[in-house]
Amino acid sequence: PPTTADCLIPLLNLVFRSAEKGNYFGIPEVTGALMELCKQKNITQKSAPTQAANKVASSSIYTASGKGDGKAAAGPTIYAPSAGSRATKSQVPEPTSADQSESQDQDQNLGNLTLRKGHTSQAVMEMKAQKQIKDAKQAALTDVMVEQLQDESNMMKLRVQFVEVENKKKEDEISELRKKQVVIDDNMRAAYADRDEKEKRMKSMDEVTKEKDRIILRREKTIDDMQKKQKTSDTDIEILNQRLQKLGEESQKMNEDLEAQIFEVRRVKDELEAKQAELKDATDQVAILTEFQRKQLDDNFVMKRRVDEMEEDLSWAKEDHATMEHRMRAMEDRIKAKDQRAYALNTEIMNQEQRLRAKEDEIDKRD
Repeated sequence: PPTTADCLIPLLNLVFRSAEKGNYFGIPEVTGALMELCKQKNITQKSAPTQAANKVASSSIYTASGKGDGKAAAGPTIYAPSAGSRATKSQVPEPTSADQSESQDQDQNLGNLTLRKGHTSQAVMEMKAQKQIKDAKQAALTDVMVEQLQDESNMMKLRVQFVEVENKKKEDEISELRKKQVVIDDNMRAAYADRDEKEKRMKSMDEVTKEKDRIILRREKTIDDMQKKQKTSDTDIEILNQRLQKLGEESQKMNEDLEAQIFEVRRVKDELEAKQAELKDATDQVAILTEFQRKQLDDNFVMKRRVDEMEEDLSWAKEDHATMEHRMRAMEDRIKAKDQRAYALNTEIMNQEQRLRAKEDEIDKRD
């Protein structure tokens, strides 16, 4: 009759491959399939692995695994994770001394069970599964940490870009204010020049007025002299009075023009003071924007330095990821080698049992 290993190894192999594809089975289903295989009385020792595998291929478990050809490989096969599985792609933390001792104890227990029972038991397979689940959880945790670092780095880069755009806007505003300041300076220089010109005109008008006043005084003095001496006629006096009246009208007109010029100078002075106030406000705004730009540049430098530090941490994390992946592959290679040695020992034991049975049959025939 077939041994337990002849039925158990192909069945467990198919169960694991089904689990890889997302098809999971309960313990009663697996146990029932195993008992059904072991009850086949007509399976010889030589063809037991092949016929057991064919039986499993026709069962519901083998059909659910995605292989509907109804055939299985001759002889037991050892399960190993595929190259695209989570265990080979994820990063795992570096094993501690406790994990290494636990792994060594599990490997030793696996070897003892293999040598003592002659086949891979269900407890050994459960130990392997628990170890793989533990490694997968650690790898998933490390992947989450790496993704968080990458997200934070991308967010900091976006913030740096936003700050650079804001600095560019502030620089444009400062340049516009400086252009306005240049225009205001030009207007002020023109206003100063206009004021100087009007002051010169006012000075010249003052001199003319003073000259007219001197003339009027001389005229009045002359009239007085003429009246005193009574050497002039009434006609001459009337002519002089008319001239004096005319000079008075001209003097009044010049005074009105002078008042208008004074009013214009005051208006220009008020405009000049208003432009000076605008220039002061613009200068204050430029100073405020310059200080804000300096603070923004300091913040930008600090944020860039943090981004560099996070990128350096990310590079270290990637190097650790590569190292852990290399160690994981080496560990899987060692496990595969041990499984191959266990399979070789099982094969040797089966061959010895066959030879022993052949000798017993030969002895029975002789008797």
